Amino acid sequence: MDFTIHCFDKLPSTNEYAVSKAESLPEGAVITTLCQTNGRGRLGRKWESGCGGLYMSVVLKPPAGADIRALPLIAGLAASCAVEKVSGLKAMLKWPNDLLVGSKKIAGILTESKLPIHIVCGIGINVNGEGFSPELGGKATSLFIETGRKFSVADVQGVTLGFFGPLYENLCSRGFAGIKNGYLSRCVHVSDGGFIKISNGGERAEEGYFSGITDEGALLLSTGRGIKTILAGDVSLRMA
Repeated sequence: MDFTIHCFDKLPSTNEYAVSKAESLPEGAVITTLCQTNGRGRLGRKWESGCGGLYMSVVLKPPAGADIRALPLIAGLAASCAVEKVSGLKAMLKWPNDLLVGSKKIAGILTESKLPIHIVCGIGINVNGEGFSPELGGKATSLFIETGRKFSVADVQGVTLGFFGPLYENLCSRGFAGIKNGYLSRCVHVSDGGFIKISNGGERAEEGYFSGITDEGALLLSTGRGIKTILAGDVSLRMA
């Protein structure tokens, strides 16, 4: 797919801007900024977005009938492949939308939709950040912190979009089934051997073992009551 880049020095949030302008923008429009003043993650969490990171939102207008429920997963896969290509780091995927280097978050995905009209896919990667607020308590990292090297944010963006475009087109035309193995090969839940805990708002948390991903991108959780299909939630990792 073709991308058109719209770059700003500063925005409150690339997702917020993209959602507000999506109806008048073509598919493949990319809103990017040098820094965000009100960056957001899932569940209303703040995303620290100082200068030196990649903050972009892609406007998507999938064809009617396309099953794009796994969009956050393929966006995460694209970001993981890009991080490895530019830095050599293996960023593992934590379902449904985080990328980890070791136990620390290096990137995240946030999708917002107004289907059947459009969907906005936000991708944030900590590129050249040298430190984070005390609130993060050692939970975040960056390419610079991990490697000691500075990177071109524009290059990281270009590589990420280079992976994202074909994955998105395959998702729209063929679904997630053919992409799933690539996702699983980078999925932290496959390799860590521990329990996971999934919370979803005020609902009772679920605990169990990771048992796979469905062809639609849902997580399969093995509990004492059998296999449960999880469509959304906030995942915590803990060792058994």
